[in-house]
Amino acid sequence: MNNKYTFVLFFLLITVGFAQDVNLYRVNIEGNTTTSDKMIKYSAGLRDGTKIQRADISTALTRLWDLNLFDDINIVLNSESEYGVEITIEVKESPTLNNIIFRGNSMREGRFTDQIDLRIGQRIRPNFLSSAEEKIKEVYQEDGYFSVEVESSIEVPQDTLVRNEYARDVVFNIKENDKFRLRNINFVGNDNFSDRKLKKELKDTKERKWYSFWVKSFNEKSFKEDKDILKAFYQNEGYRDFSVLKDTLVINEDDNSLTLFLTINEGNKYKYRNFTFEGNEIANSETLELLLGLQEGDLYSKENFEKSVFENMMSVYNDKGYIFSNVNPEIVPVGEDSMDVNFIFNEGSKVYINNIFVSGNERTRENVIRRELKLFPGDVFSRSKLMRSQRDIWILNYFDNVIPDVNPVAEDKVDLDFIVQEKKSTQRINANLGFTGEYGMTGGAGVEFDNFMGRGQRFNIGMSTGTNFSFYSDQDPSKYRSFNLTFQDPMLNDSPYLIGGSLFYSYRGSSTNYYFPLDFTVGGGSFSFGRRLEWPDDFFRVMWSARIMQKEYDGSEADVESYLGGLQKTRGLSLSQVLVRDSRDRAEFTTRGSKFQIESTYSGGILGGNENFQKHLLNLDWFSPTFSKFVLYSSLKVGVIKTLKIGNDTQSFIPFDERFIMGGNGIPYGNALRGYPDNSVGPQTASGQAVGGNAMGKITTELRFPLSENPVIYFMTFAEMGNVWNTSSMAEPFYLERHGPLSMKKSAGVGVRFFMPGIGLLGFDMGYGFDDITGEGNPNGWEYTITFGQTY
Repeated sequence: MNNKYTFVLFFLLITVGFAQDVNLYRVNIEGNTTTSDKMIKYSAGLRDGTKIQRADISTALTRLWDLNLFDDINIVLNSESEYGVEITIEVKESPTLNNIIFRGNSMREGRFTDQIDLRIGQRIRPNFLSSAEEKIKEVYQEDGYFSVEVESSIEVPQDTLVRNEYARDVVFNIKENDKFRLRNINFVGNDNFSDRKLKKELKDTKERKWYSFWVKSFNEKSFKEDKDILKAFYQNEGYRDFSVLKDTLVINEDDNSLTLFLTINEGNKYKYRNFTFEGNEIANSETLELLLGLQEGDLYSKENFEKSVFENMMSVYNDKGYIFSNVNPEIVPVGEDSMDVNFIFNEGSKVYINNIFVSGNERTRENVIRRELKLFPGDVFSRSKLMRSQRDIWILNYFDNVIPDVNPVAEDKVDLDFIVQEKKSTQRINANLGFTGEYGMTGGAGVEFDNFMGRGQRFNIGMSTGTNFSFYSDQDPSKYRSFNLTFQDPMLNDSPYLIGGSLFYSYRGSSTNYYFPLDFTVGGGSFSFGRRLEWPDDFFRVMWSARIMQKEYDGSEADVESYLGGLQKTRGLSLSQVLVRDSRDRAEFTTRGSKFQIESTYSGGILGGNENFQKHLLNLDWFSPTFSKFVLYSSLKVGVIKTLKIGNDTQSFIPFDERFIMGGNGIPYGNALRGYPDNSVGPQTASGQAVGGNAMGKITTELRFPLSENPVIYFMTFAEMGNVWNTSSMAEPFYLERHGPLSMKKSAGVGVRFFMPGIGLLGFDMGYGFDDITGEGNPNGWEYTITFGQTY
């Protein structure tokens, strides 16, 4: 590059005798082909007939260089006359990028082009190429190529994409050389934790042995994040002053290995001594210390400390409307292992809700969302009510996401915007389809509208039928057909009251799977009424149902006499009460909360009919977050049914389809117990067919891990046990070995669940049954189950 502007300045100084202004008589442009004279003059600020000063020359050069259009720029003094000076701006235009070519690379070219700042048609500058070379090296180093060599060159293209004489190709010649692997990580200064423990804490920076093919190559960006993870680990163990003093990466070209040395300073391990509060008027110190939940002598943990301070302790301010309040915890070390914490509060002003908006709901009517809100315009802001409103909208299961947005509009007012993302469809095929190795396929199909016409109502039409064949047995599965029509409005006219009704029909044939030697048909209907409760808390719901049905039986006279006392038609009239407390945070993949449900049914008696019994069911489900994303699910289910004592002249019995059966996937009318064949657990005939029992108990534990959030897919390991008994005393038959007062059939295994839009739940389980169900003394072994449209 040969710039002559220094000579121009020299001549100007001589000719004008250090004059302040010079008349620029003429400006000539040379060397430009694609850039116009007018643009160069305008950019330089040098135009014919204008006055210039000495500083204008250097300013002009700076402006022209800033255009990034030229490889060389010269300003030459041509002549001086009585009219002024004449100059020539000589430029050498930079080539235009025609194409980018990579040679010698085994890596996908797209990884380079995503990083380098080069685009077809732009001017090629030398500093651009050197920057691109470094970017390419960084990409290679992410994959362990630490000795990669990259050289760039500019070549005349064979095929032009850019039509001008300065079009050029940029070629990157790459020599990858061998790949380096991180063989050793050495820690210096770790007195309290072993190298092995600290290596486990690093997320992506791992030693790569010959067998650990899944380990990623060493990456500077990931290593920086891992240093922060290591610091967080130490600080959560009480070492508040932990720091990484030095890190050194040693490259060994003899065996293409890397060795990482980390020199750390663990510092002292701290415990809390005293807590003091300053500037708090809204909440007294005793309340704040109780909410803080930290005690003198507790080990310091940064994560727990921040959660205790900013979530637990500050919740009292957020729930009273002081959402702009803040606290500054001043930590003062005392001695070698203790610390005092002084909390300084800036409480601010109480904040009220100005407006509440709902957005993103394309199908769901706005009132369906608004009736779930616990906040209203004019209310004092409350974070707990905001989070509860989000939860109540989410549990409707109409939306993939619910985001409450808080927008300040004044010092004491905020607007709330509940932004929802609707599911692709709340209409789905909700079939009951099952398959087991013992009995083959059974099930049916239907359509379920969870959000009918966007009104938040439920409208279901279902039809089921048996497949009448088995893959593994010469005996046919239970034959059945059913049809049901159900409607429910959970909040009638946006009130807390529920109404619903249903019509149903079913036919169940006699079969060896469920030992009842009569075919029977049932038809009837029900009406339901319920409401949301505010006591004991507003998670409670109650519902009452009245049901009427008629059943017709077909079979031999001996069987009708034996099972029904000669009755070929029976009528059932019943009243049921269901009390539910549901605090789950999500409907499909619940991470915390619980669901409690107790259902009591009174049939016959003073209501009339032939079916006289009382039936009680208790379901308890708990969901607890554990480590990482794992969720522990625990469930208890207990049921009992008893005959009502009616007058001596009244014929009374418990319908067989109201009794309890268990095993397999529980479809179509049983209780699931994985690891055992369908309907195989509980009272049976001498030939091994289920006859149903009067008491049932089941305990389930699952450890769930989400694989996908949308659609919801999760993997599980499970252990469960259950049984069905003839009497409510829950006693096992004498021919089976007993292991305690409650003999339960145990199983364990793995499974996966898919919640598919428009379909519903799909599931697959492999379970191992540990207990004998035949009296032969052998465990049942492995059973596999496929479910469609049913949860456990």
